[in-house]
Amino acid sequence: MISEAIDYFSRNKEWIFSGIGIFLIGVVIGVVNLFWRISDKRQARIKDFVDRFGNLYHGGQKLPLLVKAGIHTLKSNREIEKGLKALILIYPGHPFRNDKVRNRVKKIGYKKFFRYVNESGSVLNRMSIVTFLNEFKKKKGLKSKIKPYFKSLSRGK
Repeated sequence: MISEAIDYFSRNKEWIFSGIGIFLIGVVIGVVNLFWRISDKRQARIKDFVDRFGNLYHGGQKLPLLVKAGIHTLKSNREIEKGLKALILIYPGHPFRNDKVRNRVKKIGYKKFFRYVNESGSVLNRMSIVTFLNEFKKKKGLKSKIKPYFKSLSRGK
């Protein structure tokens, strides 16, 4: 295979080392470099979240600490899912504890859910998460008046 590549380059050295060839090689290197940097940034965001969570967690429930640790700052559902998996490796047991709740949140979208919880100022716990999910289902999305309801929850009303 290596000998085939060398043979190919020797037969096509004129166009490979011309402007077009150098341009194409540069584009390939640039694209690979871009994906590499994106992956590094993603890993750094996940690591920062897990580190912040570790600084806050001293036993007990994990759910209230997710937003405080910055889970909403992760950029996508996939990143949030990887962040949750990283937490489970360090602190056994899923923060949601319940597959039914986890699946409902996943269906809404982790990013949408945690962004909304952060913006609402609500403390995330087992009761507020179920209430949010039920209100979300009734109102068919976030274009509802759930936000004032969650503000009253965070004030203890």
